[in-house]
Amino acid sequence: MPAAQDEPGVGGFVPKTFLANLGHSNPSTPLPVTPLAGWKYPEIPEGVQTTLLLVPFPVTTTGVPQPKILFEEGELAMILGFCILIWILPVFCINKRLCPGQCLRRWCSRRIACYFVFATILNIAVVSVAIAFEPDISANQLFFQLVAMLEKFSEEFEKVLAKAVALVGLLVAYFQKTSHCVIGF
Repeated sequence: MPAAQDEPGVGGFVPKTFLANLGHSNPSTPLPVTPLAGWKYPEIPEGVQTTLLLVPFPVTTTGVPQPKILFEEGELAMILGFCILIWILPVFCINKRLCPGQCLRRWCSRRIACYFVFATILNIAVVSVAIAFEPDISANQLFFQLVAMLEKFSEEFEKVLAKAVALVGLLVAYFQKTSHCVIGF
């Protein structure tokens, strides 16, 4: 008989012995009815009002320790630095003596577009593998960090441009007065 219980149950995947032990009670053996102050436990008679009691419990976790996140972001920053180095490698090769060979210099000079397509594909693969192996860093997180950095850069650049426009306006006003005096207007 025990062999019959080990046959597949639901959908052919879960054995019946496992299904019989799920939950806190066995539906085949009902709990004994215990009277308590005129009420029969665990049965609730029809028409009796019940009260739902909310029991709060925390659903948050402690999170990842900050040093671990900083270490992973440092690794990713080094990988991104390596990717930038791959992209600017032709700068070191073309018209420089740092190139390891004349053949590579000639190839980079003539096929720079092919090099950048290849370098971009390689960089995307390297960054994708790095993100896949870092458990606490996601591509979505990196995207929003990049957007935040671009936002901060554009705000600072806007302030610099506003100051430059004011300075150019003062210079134009000053030179307009002096140029009118020279010309004779």
